[in-house]
Amino acid sequence: MNDIGTGPTRILFIEDSAVYERLVTQALAKRSCDFKFEIARNLGDGIEKLKSETFDIILSDLGLPDASGLDVVRKLRRDFDSMPLVVLTGLDDESVAMQALDVGAQDYLRKSELTAEGLIRALRYAIQRHQNSVMRELVEELHASREMLRTKNKRLEELNRHAHQFVDNVSHDFRTPLTVIKEYVSLISEGIVGDVNAEQCRMLNTVEDRADDLNTMVDDMLDVSKMEAGVLSVCRKKCTVQEIFDRVYPNLEKKASLRDVNLDIHIDPDLPDLYCDREKAARVMINLVVNAIKFCGTPGRVVVSAVHLPKTNEVEIRINDNGPGIEPELLTSIFGRFKQIATVPSSQSTKGFGLGLSIAKELSRLNFGNINVESEVSQGSTFAFTIPCNDPVAIVSKFLAQGFPGDRKPQRLHFFTATLTDASCLNVAHEIDNLFGYIAREDELLFRLSEKRWLLITPMADTTVQNYIDNIQSTHDQISRNRPLGPLPKTMIQSIGNFSPESELDQLLNTTSQLVAQPNNCENLFQTNPQLIDPSIHEYCVAK
Repeated sequence: MNDIGTGPTRILFIEDSAVYERLVTQALAKRSCDFKFEIARNLGDGIEKLKSETFDIILSDLGLPDASGLDVVRKLRRDFDSMPLVVLTGLDDESVAMQALDVGAQDYLRKSELTAEGLIRALRYAIQRHQNSVMRELVEELHASREMLRTKNKRLEELNRHAHQFVDNVSHDFRTPLTVIKEYVSLISEGIVGDVNAEQCRMLNTVEDRADDLNTMVDDMLDVSKMEAGVLSVCRKKCTVQEIFDRVYPNLEKKASLRDVNLDIHIDPDLPDLYCDREKAARVMINLVVNAIKFCGTPGRVVVSAVHLPKTNEVEIRINDNGPGIEPELLTSIFGRFKQIATVPSSQSTKGFGLGLSIAKELSRLNFGNINVESEVSQGSTFAFTIPCNDPVAIVSKFLAQGFPGDRKPQRLHFFTATLTDASCLNVAHEIDNLFGYIAREDELLFRLSEKRWLLITPMADTTVQNYIDNIQSTHDQISRNRPLGPLPKTMIQSIGNFSPESELDQLLNTTSQLVAQPNNCENLFQTNPQLIDPSIHEYCVAK
């Protein structure tokens, strides 16, 4: 619709009378530069024209061959509610004209009183009233949105406060005594404060093992709290299956030995690199293997293996035990929070909160993987979880397919590059890698494009870009203050463009593919990509 005074106003005139057509034509001819109109002889023809052409206002008789009275207004309003409407009536009944206003017309004119001045004034006022009405609705929607946003922000602040308070309380009330217990147990078992016989050493190992179980429970509670508050950090980067195994194997071997369980490890030596949060993948493995050790048979045997799944470009890690198995009807609910299955007496195992499998499922999701279980009663169970291979294009596809929570759906997917400006600082590039990994949220992606350049894909509103850069700067400053070798090297952050999340998946994947293939040509790529909403380059210097 044209704003008043910005160009000719296009009018659709629906009228079957040649007399009134001529009268209106003569009235508007005096202002030919301001108005352009077309004629429709009945309501059906008028509706077809409205569907195929663009008009600013409808002028319609209430007595047409195929409709009459208020039906004309109702039918036009049903399909074209966003367009102002002025009606002509040959009746002198004021109530009919007023009813036309009630069902959606902006103004009415009696044919018996039709003048050029009155017609032009009615058309202009109708357009103005309609624009004012639309503006009021937009303002009301804006106020409602602001109120909803204020309520959500208040709720988020409350959740964040509770999460931090919970973390502080648990850290103080649980971790400190657990650390003291483990340290004293270690001192005694190593004979530092006196000789320890074999039986005493066995008991001390059991105490330390139970302390580890309690520590795992604390980790589970902390993760649940952080996930519910939306503050659980995720540091996904390239790693190997062997690195994950090396991280957890000593602890798992100790637990298996304490329970006389044979722990077998089978890892394909030719597995591809992974893309995941290594610590979270290790947590999943610990939870699943510890469960298998607790619930395996006698003699106990747990087999851990890892294989490549080329079809889905993932690595699957499997944990098989020879325990009592799980009833088929329980397999669908076993990953529920606080869900425990009593398959062994509680005296044989430390009873937890039933969070382990639920946490494992959520942590697998954060790594863009899946978790499942196969089990046969009296034969044992096999738990398996997947981790995607280090293929950025496939990762972006999984990232978008996973979707976003309804209240966190992004306005834009922003692409940033981060570059070390001094080539002599490449020996500390891993610290910059850790910096970005530290600040990354679960709905962000971080890829190492080269030895000195990173790609960050993050969903956010355009108005929060500066806040994002400020957060990077603040974290950079904090690390620099505590770094013995001085501040971290200067890093250049470039906002190189953004996509709408409704963009075609192929466009996003193709762009990611080109970025990975041409890490030093990001700017040119984005400036020439017609799918980008904002192809401009914005530079930010992050330095101490």
